[in-house]
Amino acid sequence: QGFAGTGSPWTGALSAASNTHTMTGTTFASLAFTDFNTAASKLKSASLVGAKWYMHRTILALAKNLKGSTNDHPLFQFGGPEPSSLAGYPYRLAEQMPTTSDTAAATAFILFGNLKNVYVGTKGGLSMKMSDIPLINTDQTVMYFRQRMAIKVALGAALAVIKTAASS
Repeated sequence: QGFAGTGSPWTGALSAASNTHTMTGTTFASLAFTDFNTAASKLKSASLVGAKWYMHRTILALAKNLKGSTNDHPLFQFGGPEPSSLAGYPYRLAEQMPTTSDTAAATAFILFGNLKNVYVGTKGGLSMKMSDIPLINTDQTVMYFRQRMAIKVALGAALAVIKTAASS
């Protein structure tokens, strides 16, 4: 929900980001080298401090296959077994982000920015209730835990998304 929430129970960062780069294609497979640079250029200089790319691992696999005009991989800086940055900024994998199987028109699937602009809060702490009546057949006690949380994007202008086109 924090990344991809659509308003129930809360709006995620992909929906709340103010800066959108819309690709030319309607599927995730149409991701191009220039999409990363264009999305990063949507943020003001102050918002670039601490910015990272957030995407699902299947989307990262698409990005790793992108090649420049000289058949190289200019998006990645290699420094070990895995590249540490993508288009000059670190990346993080998030299983909650859209996967390649979620591809569709007008769909945001890559987030760029600093998550310090996304607040997570709790209300009332953690509560626990225990049943007064044990389960007779299994000699067990029923316990109920509840924690109320909220996520709010405080500064949508400090986040950018890459999304597919509405139609081709």
